Amino acid sequence: EIVIDKSSPVSGKKLRDIGLPPGVLVALISREGELHVPFGDTQILPGDTVLLFASSKILPKAVEILGVQ
Repeated sequence: EIVIDKSSPVSGKKLRDIGLPPGVLVALISREGELHVPFGDTQILPGDTVLLFASSKILPKAVEILGVQ
């Protein structure tokens, strides 16, 4: 699970536009207490909790793209 900060480079972008590596699955987004199954046109917003599935090889790159420190 990754919480998107307002300073994240993906904040406000659509999922299809953030450039996650192949093999990364964004399974759910929790926003204001509601769960959403994301699609390519789902916008990532500050405060969203994003549930990712990825191998240990590509997870660090995904975390870097999402701007998590």
